[in-house]
Amino acid sequence: MSEQKWDRPAIQDRVLGIIATVLNMPVEVVDLEWMFGDVAQWDSLKHVAIITQVEEFFGLVFDVDQITELESVEDIIDLVEECQ
Repeated sequence: MSEQKWDRPAIQDRVLGIIATVLNMPVEVVDLEWMFGDVAQWDSLKHVAIITQVEEFFGLVFDVDQITELESVEDIIDLVEECQ
């Protein structure tokens, strides 16, 4: 999917959907302001699963430095927008 250019609202919708799926909760409850660790379900293993699914869906590969800087839902959306 890396050939497609996604606009921010589409990136946001898909990232929120991925997070909801990984954390096993309705997408409506996922908050853009959430930080890693704010939600009990969002532990380090789920964090890796979220990043992996985001990379796979958007056809991206983040480097280690980028991944270690991801601390919030907004950070993930920003990185996808930047790297596509």
